[in-house]
Amino acid sequence: MSCGWVRAGLLVGVPSMGLCGACECGSRHGPPPSESAQVMQNASPPVAPLPSAGDASASAKAWQPRAYEPVEPKEPEAATPSGPAASDATDVSGRKIGAFIIDALVDVAAAGPATATERGVVMVNRSNQVQLARLTAALDSAAAPRDTPVAGLRDGAGPFPLARGPAVRRSMAYWVSRGQLLRQDANAPGGSAAAQVLTEDARVGTRVAVPVGPSAQVQTLPEVAAYIARPKDPDAPLTAKLWVEGQTQPLVLTDDTASALSVALVGTVSGLAVMFLEARTGMSSIHLRLVDFSKSPPRLGEDRVVWVGGPSRPSTELQASGADAVSVSGLLTLERDMTHFGLAELRIPLSANALALEPNWSLYANGIEPAPFAAATVCGRSVVALARPSSALPHAPQELVLMDLVPDATSEAVLLARSSAFFDVSLARVGRGALLSYVADHRTWARSIRCSSG
Repeated sequence: MSCGWVRAGLLVGVPSMGLCGACECGSRHGPPPSESAQVMQNASPPVAPLPSAGDASASAKAWQPRAYEPVEPKEPEAATPSGPAASDATDVSGRKIGAFIIDALVDVAAAGPATATERGVVMVNRSNQVQLARLTAALDSAAAPRDTPVAGLRDGAGPFPLARGPAVRRSMAYWVSRGQLLRQDANAPGGSAAAQVLTEDARVGTRVAVPVGPSAQVQTLPEVAAYIARPKDPDAPLTAKLWVEGQTQPLVLTDDTASALSVALVGTVSGLAVMFLEARTGMSSIHLRLVDFSKSPPRLGEDRVVWVGGPSRPSTELQASGADAVSVSGLLTLERDMTHFGLAELRIPLSANALALEPNWSLYANGIEPAPFAAATVCGRSVVALARPSSALPHAPQELVLMDLVPDATSEAVLLARSSAFFDVSLARVGRGALLSYVADHRTWARSIRCSSG
């Protein structure tokens, strides 16, 4: 839902909500106060002289109550988005806009945990069976929209739970259900293969992470999956763990004093980088830790706090978006300050002696909860598909937009869908194009995105 401003935080891993009523906060967005206004706010108020005895009657008249005068409400002032205005491609039959061909909309199944992959849309039902809505054709370049080549799931594929989409690497899908970290082959027809239980300590409602990044770096890594573990003591902090195939116990990624709300993995030239989000009341910190697989068992590098930002929400998720020889990139939606909210793109150096750069921000008109997004390289461009409020008004409808990850003067955004709320968004590179899936309006949807041939 879109609500004026919903704020939340975690104190040593225990959720605590701070809400302005039932989403009746109204918008608190707008430009920061001017320097003079800040000075006046910080200055001591003037002290009025006490009235003399002769002024008592005048003072009494001045303090008489007055009739209430209603004030017409005004639309809250929106934060100025940093990205370009979006061209409308919500037509279910598709549309060509700039470098992209947006193909026709496909109804995949009822709302459920869904992830777009190069093979199609992977979903998990309540019986913990993986279902694959297969991609039936290549996403080649074209001059006009066509049907999205995804076959919807059969009626008996569900029912589906309300949960995070699975993480998929190669043909294996990883997800959390009923306190267990599970794995299953996504290529098995109709979920015929049984799910494999990897651990028994996973926290319900969290998303599993598998390595992302350049394929040459990721392919050399063993089968690994990072997840958020529930503590044995209810008052203890949440921990991030790394399951490694062949190891008897998962590696604990967080130390005794840190908690973890979300975890992400990215392949590097030297192995694996782990990023996790520690959310505390009033601030959020990003940790970076390297994993060396040259020996068995794998060795963990130093736990470094690489960036500190504003408060998180219970649904805040950190995603890895890629890596190069000297740094890794992460994404999350967060408060930039007291009056602004948006998507932050972080560039984090791998060297312990280098500091993280100031994030690139794509600001929203208002804050939303949840604020799903997904990033990929499509048609040679680094793009992100994100759900954002259509205006600064509380409860404003939301829009799903495809835009450059770091917009510039030549960027062109594409409006893909409208809904009262988007629960989840997934975007996977397929060839030079991409497959998009999202959950909204009680259904799971898919669209293919191809590169324009002219």
